[in-house]
Amino acid sequence: MSNGKIQKIIYYAEIKSNLNLDTEKSKSTIKKCIEIKDELKRKYEEYEIKMCLVGIRYYTKNIIPNTIIKKYNDIYENVCGINEYLQTLNIQKQFHDENEYILLLNYICEKMF
Repeated sequence: MSNGKIQKIIYYAEIKSNLNLDTEKSKSTIKKCIEIKDELKRKYEEYEIKMCLVGIRYYTKNIIPNTIIKKYNDIYENVCGINEYLQTLNIQKQFHDENEYILLLNYICEKMF
């Protein structure tokens, strides 16, 4: 909620542990993201649609290698690491380095297994 007004936003995210897909798979991922975003726009015309392709291997978009990020030029603005995804969701937590992010991942794994 901002200024007492309800914001009508739908967040759609494709979350991938590996963005280093072959050309065919990266193109189909792009196509899928765009198609789902467009479908949401048609179905929920009064809503803003925020689409993200999240590389959960990376704590920030800045460390995604150029060879990988170039595969997603058609949706470049929508590709993000964990920090950018959290910002999109208005979550204040940010990871300052890879070690801090690894600590969280290890904690989650300990609790799961």
